[in-house]
Amino acid sequence: MSLLLFIRHPILRLKRGFTKYPLIIFWRMRFDSLLAKYIGATLFLRNYARLRNSRRKSAILVVERNIFNDDIEALEAYARKNKPEVVFIHIDSYYRRTIENLMLPQEIRAQRNFYAKLPLYRKEVERISKILYGSLRCLEMILRINIAVFLSGNVNYAQEYQWIPVMRRKGGVSIALNKESVIYSPHHERNFIQRHQECNFRYDGDFALLYNERAKEVYIKSNAITPLQALVTGCPRVDRLVLLAKASKTHSNFILLASFGRPNKGGTGLYQEVVETIAGNPYLAEKTLVKCKTPTEAKKLMMQFPMLKAASGPMEQYLKMRPAVVVGFNSSTCLDALIAEIPLLVPVWGDILNLKDGLLLGGHTSSMNFTASSKEDFTTFLKNVLSGGNLFSNKKSWTSDPAIKNFIEYTYSPLDGKNCERFFKFVEKFI
Repeated sequence: MSLLLFIRHPILRLKRGFTKYPLIIFWRMRFDSLLAKYIGATLFLRNYARLRNSRRKSAILVVERNIFNDDIEALEAYARKNKPEVVFIHIDSYYRRTIENLMLPQEIRAQRNFYAKLPLYRKEVERISKILYGSLRCLEMILRINIAVFLSGNVNYAQEYQWIPVMRRKGGVSIALNKESVIYSPHHERNFIQRHQECNFRYDGDFALLYNERAKEVYIKSNAITPLQALVTGCPRVDRLVLLAKASKTHSNFILLASFGRPNKGGTGLYQEVVETIAGNPYLAEKTLVKCKTPTEAKKLMMQFPMLKAASGPMEQYLKMRPAVVVGFNSSTCLDALIAEIPLLVPVWGDILNLKDGLLLGGHTSSMNFTASSKEDFTTFLKNVLSGGNLFSNKKSWTSDPAIKNFIEYTYSPLDGKNCERFFKFVEKFI
């Protein structure tokens, strides 16, 4: 451990202790009014840097996601330029988990348990919502601002449901900017609908903003949301990727390996095989950056494969570096690469051939991406790319081929660069 980390670690624990222990004491002693004021004041302090220079009149309260917070960053950047009277107040992921672990009974923290067992904990949830209502009223008094919109990361995030009655009591609205909007295949669609129907899940908020029409169709079909709740506004971060397509086509000499998602989304160990193949070749390992979903995932990967470099964070920042090729499978990050007009290699071998209609990209999309049908083909292709081969002449782009553009828009998001604009056009009637 470096000296900086050695010093920082106990300071960080002390800082978190000052945040957490008053919460625990006030909650267990049932000092609910004091707890509400404490949470409100804490949210102000945790957002002070964001608030101090804003021309705020109305606020959007946003719970940070575990991933894809670059959607919120894109919306905030748009607001600073076009809607300076609107400010985003964040509940960061650490503070969200602290409140969640303290207040929600352990039995219902898991999403499926939440839906099935929520009726058993009505009194507890009512108490939580009353405290959080007091917190927002306190925050509004401090800032002299109206918190009009609550923005969550998914319609089925159980840990955020206690905020919905809070906003209803305030006369505001609860909106899910739904990150699970890439319904990438008929196989995925069937599993998705079955999962939601088994839970008998119904979204209790006001509106669900979805990335694409396909997601809207599937969510309504699953009965998770109603047609009156659903609206397609597009993926905010895609606006930035559209701009990347117009930027310089000069590429850097490295491979970007994108996370493939959880194994149950592909039903295979393909990702592990791909990582092992690259790690087992010193030349490829040196030239590869693995883009993980979280810092924890990146750290674990580098512990398992010390020869690899891994990082996390918004996909855009790595696509800006313009890698020679992106490697991915059944992930929106593959579509990110296609939008930014960076060559995409999709490995298609072994067990995944059994998925049949479960593939987002592969041989059936060969007009827009490359495929490798074996580890040997995969290794050969990457070595050829790193030797300087020009791949653009071999594949079509969404900017020149309407069929590719339609595919990306149907499975992912509109590509007109107006997704952030559509979001604010919708929410401005509430703020």
